[in-house]
Parts: sequence; structure tokens; C-alpha cells
Amino acid sequence: MDLQQLVCAAEAAGPCGNLRGAARRSARSRLSKGQARNLRNFALQAEAANSLGRSRTLDHLIPTDARENRPQAKGKGQWKVWTPESILRAAFAKEGLSNRAVAGQVDGASSSYARETRSFIAGCLDKEQADGWERCVLQAHQEANGTLAYAISNMVFDETELEVFVEGFGPALWSILASHAQLTLSATGQGCDYDILRPPRAIPTKQAVTMWPPLCEGLGGLWPGVSAIDARFRAILTTCDAGPANLKVLRHLMALAPDDVLFLPTLCAQHRNGNVIERVTKLLGILPGCFAVAKTMKAGAAIRSLTKALETVLADALVVTNEEPPGLQDEWAFGRRCASALMDLVTTNSQHAGACGSEEEPNKRAQAVKDFLEFFNGPWRGLTVCFQHQLDSVS
Repeated sequence: MDLQQLVCAAEAAGPCGNLRGAARRSARSRLSKGQARNLRNFALQAEAANSLGRSRTLDHLIPTDARENRPQAKGKGQWKVWTPESILRAAFAKEGLSNRAVAGQVDGASSSYARETRSFIAGCLDKEQADGWERCVLQAHQEANGTLAYAISNMVFDETELEVFVEGFGPALWSILASHAQLTLSATGQGCDYDILRPPRAIPTKQAVTMWPPLCEGLGGLWPGVSAIDARFRAILTTCDAGPANLKVLRHLMALAPDDVLFLPTLCAQHRNGNVIERVTKLLGILPGCFAVAKTMKAGAAIRSLTKALETVLADALVVTNEEPPGLQDEWAFGRRCASALMDLVTTNSQHAGACGSEEEPNKRAQAVKDFLEFFNGPWRGLTVCFQHQLDSVS
């Protein structure tokens, strides 16, 4: 250690300090290039780990500097407050993950808190969106010195059936009404578009009386919407399918809209075209019956409900017997006739299999179904009876 370093150490130690101890501290304060590089790498790794959102609270964060103290939460209940990164990680997790799986991605999180993060972020976005729209309208009025040039609302909405969990009702099949809006403002002739996020709504049935309140609720709603904005030209544009409930909603909106507000609805012809295609396909016989039956049984809401009810009844009342119980012969014979009719529907176009250049032999599927029904000509009675039936048919 040279003289200059000793002088610096003495000044740091003070007039009555220990020169030797100050020298040792000064030596320890100087790091080699490798140690400095390791500290920088550690700081980068700590920042990357903290930004992943796995650290739930301040106590879970990794210090970015080994010489600094860990940040402490001050205040009542602040020790359990989530970090912004952990809230965003839980809120924007994959939709298919369960609440328990989402909570497993955050250290020490519970499934109930992980579920609430999505509602919290959605509320923050909705509030900021409403506040931002008010600022944009106020700024547009200031630029126009009063009345705007034009204000246009464009909404697209549709309804579908989904099996969801609704608070207070539990899991069930609900009609989900989804909508998206776009608002356009112009102060000096050049328009500015704003895309509006609108949350989907669960309604009990698809009716005009249940669809109207959700479509008018929130920012970008149908009514009053742009009708309440002071502009020389105002217009309401809508796009939806031609369902009876949608038409009633549009007629009600047309009756409410003032004369100086242009209302331009656009009806999607997809459903009507689909009905025409279905009818033509059935008349031409180019779609096998098995596809129609399988599609209906897979996607139909009534079929799913019927399947669940049937499973419940079978679990409670199913009894396996070795022979037909007395008094049920007529009922079971009717069931066999229904099964035969269903299989006949599947093989409707079997006799025309070779007409379109197919390599399949005509009536091949019909013969296979016939053999199947002859083999299972009654209730299942065990392997012995089936093997005996095969031996009798061979002999």
C-alpha cells in the first residue's frame, strides 16, 4: 500500500481511528474485475427473476445488490400486498389453466387470490378506458372550439352458448353475449378511431329484453352512446346476424334514435347461407348420414344435457341381468327398432356408394350394419352367449 492510500485510509478512519483497520476496510472496498463482473451479472439475473412475476410480495424479491438491504414493507397489512409483476402474471395466465395451476406459478399464492387478479386487472382497464375516453372527448371539444365535426359508433355483437361458471348460479349452459365497439371522433375533419374493450355478458336466454341492457351498458354502448355527444353529424353502425332477437333490438334502437342520428345496421347472412347449403347438401345426398348424426350428438346442447341426465340415471338405476326381465319384452323390442332406424339413417347413401367414382362397393356398409344388428340382437348377456351364437352361426 503506498503513502497516498494510507493517507486516504487515515482520513476515512478519523483522528482517533485505527489506521490498520481502515487500511483493511479500504482494501476490501476495492473489487477485482472478476468480482465486479459477477456482481453485475448477479444484478441482471436478480432483475430478470423479479420481472417474471413469481415473487408474490416484497419479501419474495431477490435483492439486486448484495451490499444493499432488502426492501421492507411498511404499514398495516403491507407485508401481504402482491407485487405488480405477480398480479400481471396471474391475471394474464392461459385461459385453460385452473385457478390452482395459476396460483402455482406465483410463490405462496392461493387459488382464490389468483382468481381475483383477473377481475382486478379488468376493473383497472375498464376504469382507465372510461377516464381516457373522457379526456379524449374534452380535448376534441377544445380543439373544435365547441361542436365536433362528427362522432360515429360502430358495434359488432353476437351470442353463443357456452358452459361457464356464473357466481351465484354455479356451472351451467349460458348464453354469452360478446360485443366489440369502435368510436370515432373528429374535431377538424380528420377522424381518430378508438377501439373499446367490452366484457362479455352471461344472459339467461337469447331475447331482446335480456340483450338490450348489456348492449347499452358501459363505454361504447348502443344507447345513448354517441347520441349524447355534441357533434354536427352522428351515426350508429351495427353488425350482427339476422336472428329474431337481434332484429327486435335493432328496431327498438331505431325507434329511440333521434332524426339527426344516422342508424345503419348490417345483417350477417352467414346463418342464412348455412341453412341453404345444408338444405342443398341434403337434397343432393352428398353428405353421409353418419356425419350429420355425429355432428349433432357432439355439438348439440340438448344432446349434452341429455347425456348427463342419462349418465345420472344409469348410475342410480342400472341393473345388469342375464336375461330379459318379464314385462319388458315389448319395451326392449321398441328399443331395438329405434337402434335399427338409427343405423339405417347412418347408411342412407350406402346403395349409391359407387355412383361418384368411389371404390366402395354399394350396400357394403348396409350389410355390415345388418351383420352387427344380427350379432347384437338383444341385451348383452355375457361372453358365453355370444360365443354360442357364433358357433351356431358357423355350424
